[in-house]
Amino acid sequence: MNEHERIDYIKKETDATPIPESLEPEHIRERLSTGTSTTDTTTIKTTGATASAADRKTSRPWYRNPWIYTAACLVLCLTGVIGYHSLMPSTSSDSAVAHIDNESAKLSDSSANSADAVQDYQNLFRLLQKNSQGYNQISDIAEIAEDEESIASVSDSASSVRSNTDYYDTNSQVADVSEADIVKTDGTYIYSCYSQESHTLNAVAITHADRGDLTACGTISSDAISDAIHTDSFRIEELYLADHRLVLLCSAEKKSTSASSGNDSDAASNTIICYGRNPNATTYILTYDVTDAKHPELLSALMQEGSYSDSRMTDGYLYTFTDKWALIPEGAAYSMDYFPHVNDSVIDYDDICLPSSDSSCFQIMTGLSIEQPDTFDASKAILSDQGTYYVSPDYIYFAQPIYSSLETDNFTETELLRFSYANGQIEAKGQTTFHGRLLNQFSMDEYNGYLRVVATIEQGWDSLSNALYIFNDNLEITGSIQDLAPNETIYSVRFMGDTGYFVTYRNTDPLFAVNLSDPEHPEVTDALKIPGFSNYLHAYSDHLLFGLGEETNPDTGEFLGLKLSMFDTSDPYHVTEAAKTVLPALFFSTAQYDHKSLLIDPEKNLIGFYAEYYNSETYDYNEIYTIYSYEPDTGFREVFRCNITQDPVLSHTYEMDSYNIRGLYIGNVLYLVNGNRICSYSLDTYQKLKELIIADDGASTIRNNQSE
Repeated sequence: MNEHERIDYIKKETDATPIPESLEPEHIRERLSTGTSTTDTTTIKTTGATASAADRKTSRPWYRNPWIYTAACLVLCLTGVIGYHSLMPSTSSDSAVAHIDNESAKLSDSSANSADAVQDYQNLFRLLQKNSQGYNQISDIAEIAEDEESIASVSDSASSVRSNTDYYDTNSQVADVSEADIVKTDGTYIYSCYSQESHTLNAVAITHADRGDLTACGTISSDAISDAIHTDSFRIEELYLADHRLVLLCSAEKKSTSASSGNDSDAASNTIICYGRNPNATTYILTYDVTDAKHPELLSALMQEGSYSDSRMTDGYLYTFTDKWALIPEGAAYSMDYFPHVNDSVIDYDDICLPSSDSSCFQIMTGLSIEQPDTFDASKAILSDQGTYYVSPDYIYFAQPIYSSLETDNFTETELLRFSYANGQIEAKGQTTFHGRLLNQFSMDEYNGYLRVVATIEQGWDSLSNALYIFNDNLEITGSIQDLAPNETIYSVRFMGDTGYFVTYRNTDPLFAVNLSDPEHPEVTDALKIPGFSNYLHAYSDHLLFGLGEETNPDTGEFLGLKLSMFDTSDPYHVTEAAKTVLPALFFSTAQYDHKSLLIDPEKNLIGFYAEYYNSETYDYNEIYTIYSYEPDTGFREVFRCNITQDPVLSHTYEMDSYNIRGLYIGNVLYLVNGNRICSYSLDTYQKLKELIIADDGASTIRNNQSE
C-alpha cells in the first residue's frame, strides 16, 4: 500500500466512525452561542487541532546523544505516513468539540451514578477511538515493557528559591514556587537520587553534612520503593524536600489492566502503542516523614496515570502534571480503562476539560497536601497533547502547540489554558489561542495581573518571525509586538519586572530589551547584536543579567566555544555587554538546557555548572564541574574546577552519569553530589575537605578527610 492509498484508507475508516449527536457541529455551534464564559468556568471550550509533543527528558539527554538524530530520522520515515492524517489540520471550525455540560454527571470506578454520566463517557470513548486512528498498532504491549527508556519522562523570573537558612535550593523560575530536582538539601541533610544495580535512578542516598563533614545516614532502597508501588520497573524522576517531608516522583509502567466497566475486554491487550506514546505509563508519588532522617517513614504512595511531565510545590501543596495516552484501536470494546485515573478511580467527568477534538492524550493535574498526603485534594484532566507548564503564584498555565489553517496561510499556534490553584484545589479559569510556539516555561511570565508571552511564529515552511503578547486577567490581548527578528528563532527569555529580555539567533545574537510598563503599548527599546547566543538568561542583580550560551563566528556560524556573558541593565531599556568569557575547550553544558543543573547565587558570587571539555591538541576528553565569579572591574574568573573524569569519587560509573552532578552549598561549604557520591570543599580556599560514597546498605565505603 503506497502513501496515497494509506491516507485514503485512513480517511475512509475515520469518516465511517459515528460521532454522537451531542458532538455534531450544529450542537457545538448552538452551545458556543449561548454566551458561556470562557474565562471563569470549570469547562473550557475552544477549537483547534493538535500538534507535535513537547520535548521529553530521557535517562540520557537527547541533545548529548548523536545517535538520536539517526533514530529520529528512522522513526519519522516509519511513522510519517501512518500519522499523516491525524496531524492534518481541520478544514472547518465545525470540528470544535465542547465539553458536554452535565452538572450532575458523576461516575465511580465501577458504576455510573446516572444514565447521563454513562452516555457522557461513551461519547468520549467514541471520540477517543476516532482520534486514535492512524497510530501504529502493536498487538503485544509487552514489547515495550522491556524498554526502561519508555518509562523515562521529561523531563524557571527569580533567582533560586532560598529560605532564611544559608543553603542552596534548586534554581527555580518563580520565588516561593519550588521545582523538583534529583538532589535536595534542608541545610543539614542531603537527599540525592542514585542507581542501585541499574542505569536508572531508583534509590535515594541520605547524607548528614556538617561544615564539610560527611556522614552516611542510610538509603531509601530500590527494594523499599518497589514494595511501596508494587513494581520492580520504575524510575525516580525527581524529588522534593520541605517541612520534614520527602516526596519522590516515580515513573513506572502498568503491566496489565482489566476493564473497570465490567465487560470482558482487556484494554491492555487491545491498545495502540506508538513511539513515545505509552498508554500504560504511570506516575507514583511517595511521601516520607524524614523528621528522623536516619529512619524515613513512608506515609503514602499515590498513583496518577500518565508519564511524569512536570510539577511544582508551594504553600505545603504539591501539584503534579502527567500525560496519559488513550489510543483505542478500531473495534475495541468500551472500557473505563481508557479514561484518566488517579488511585485506580476514574476522574469525574465534570473534571475533564475538552478544549481540543483531535487529541488522544489527557493531561492530568493533581493537588496534594504533603502534611496529609493520604489522598489527592483535587484532580483534573485535559484532553490535550503534551505541552509546557508555567506556574505563577496564582495560576497554572498550560500551553499546547496546535496547528490551524487560516485561509491560505498556515500558522503555528498555541492554545493556552489557565487554572487557579490554592490549598490543593484546581479550577479552570480561562482559555485563549495565539500565533506562535513557545520555547519553554520561561517564555511565560505573570506580573501585576498581566501575563507576558514570547513566541516564535512559523508561517508555512520557510517563514519565521517572533512576537510578544500581553494578556489581561480575562486572557485578552491588551498589547503586542509583531514581526520581530524575521527568519530567526528564540533561544532564551527572561522577564524582570517591567522589562522583558529575549535572545533570537541566526548568525548573531540580538538581545532584545522590551519596555512592558504600559501593557497596552509594549515597546522594543534595544536590540544588542553580538556574536553567538545565550541559551539561558538569569537576573544576577538589579542591574546585571547573566547569559550562558555559545560563541559563534558571525560570518559562518561556526561554533567557537561556550560563552559566559554579563549584560549591564542599569538602564533596563538600553543594554550593554559588560563582560564576556569564551571557553573554546568547553563544548557543552547541561545548564544550557536544564536550569536546575545550574548553581547560581549572586550573594555568594557563584556561577557553577557541569561542562564537557575537549583538548584538540592532546585529544583528551574530560567532564568537569567549574565555578566562576564575577567582578565589575575584572569580569569573569574561574575560581574552582573539578575534573570529574579523573576524580576517584565523583567519576561516573555504569550506574551514574556525570551530567547528573549537582553543586550546592551549605554555609561556607561547597558540595558536589553525583548520586551516592559526595565531595565537600571550602568556599574560602576550595580545598577538598571530605569525600564519601554511600553503599546500598547505607554504610559509607569511602570516607576520607583530605585535610588531615
